[in-house]
Amino acid sequence: MPFVKGQSGNPGGRRKKHITDLSREARKYASLALSTLVEITRKGQERNRLTAASTLLDRGYGKAVAVLDLMMMNKKLNELSADELAAFEARLVSAAADDVEAQGELSLH
Repeated sequence: MPFVKGQSGNPGGRRKKHITDLSREARKYASLALSTLVEITRKGQERNRLTAASTLLDRGYGKAVAVLDLMMMNKKLNELSADELAAFEARLVSAAADDVEAQGELSLH
């Protein structure tokens, strides 16, 4: 079938069933993944298994929710001054950089 300009080749989009199936399959290995994490914690080795265990848990249960403290001097965001917003933005950027650095360290160990 030739490509038709302005028409999607997949108008229905990707089926969500595949994501559900992946999650269900990953949950079957959650106990093994947790056991692997405990074993790695005790022995301090096998970084590839750690990555695999973490990935299985992420796929089965989702990644941990990142919590961000939005309370700044007991004000709402729209009540902050330009300087306060700039300080808040700097904290967000710093926290994101710390997360990226931590992920890099995790994959190196």
